Amino acid sequence: MSNTSKKDDSKRQIGRVSFEKLEPNLPIDKIDISSANVRQTEKTVGLPEIEGSIERIGLIQPIIVLRKGDRFECVVGQRRLLAMKEIGEKNIPALIVSSMDDLTQSLVSFAENIHRRELPYGDTIDILSKLFAAYSGSPPEKIDQIAADLGLRRKDVIYYLTSQLVPKELQNLVDEEKLTRQKAYDITKSFWPDKKKMLHVAGEVGYLTGTEFKRALQIGEDKPKETVTKVIEEAKKPPPNVRFTVIMSREMAEKLRAEADKRSKKANQTISIGDLILTAIERFLTESV
Repeated sequence: MSNTSKKDDSKRQIGRVSFEKLEPNLPIDKIDISSANVRQTEKTVGLPEIEGSIERIGLIQPIIVLRKGDRFECVVGQRRLLAMKEIGEKNIPALIVSSMDDLTQSLVSFAENIHRRELPYGDTIDILSKLFAAYSGSPPEKIDQIAADLGLRRKDVIYYLTSQLVPKELQNLVDEEKLTRQKAYDITKSFWPDKKKMLHVAGEVGYLTGTEFKRALQIGEDKPKETVTKVIEEAKKPPPNVRFTVIMSREMAEKLRAEADKRSKKANQTISIGDLILTAIERFLTESV
């Protein structure tokens, strides 16, 4: 088998988009929203802005619809369709496409939506998970293909695919702006697979400083059997160590580095500049008493 054939085998196994025609005045009452549309939540977000734009200058970009017998399904542009309904329009410009499977519809919908307005967290996880399951090839090849098809960074695709483990309840908190995407991900990682603990910690986030939150995550990983109440109590306690920064001249730093190397060889173990400074401070405090 040639290298080209091997490369082709790793490509996605979904359909291609083929447009039939542009219909400048498609009756709105003959259009339904496709169930494959990736924006399943926050459908009305930004509608007033779209309505205002349409009333000022008209609809400058047609929606994309799929022919279904004597009706049509809106694949791309559902918020534009909803906005046109709200302002009382009876017809809408639409690009009619030939038949597409649900996955291809989702791909087209996602590609259009992601570059217009950030999709809800849960919707993004769902569509990337579907694409990963449908594409062929090795996991790295699937990730590369998804990134190329959707115009996303590879690391973002990986982030959302690993976010499949984030419980729906946490995903909803993200969409409600009660929790950031990163914190939802971090909580899941530290307290997996105990969903009850995850939700408990998510409810405490607003009462923790950034440092306390990080400590809670670490304690959760180190002590998986500890209750969340105990974890939070421990996280709010002052840390056992306090970090100080010492500013010195380059010449002094070089002398300390040379001394640290000398002592490391003599003791047959690594001694750092920090160890020397800490020893000097402890000696000073002991002698001062």
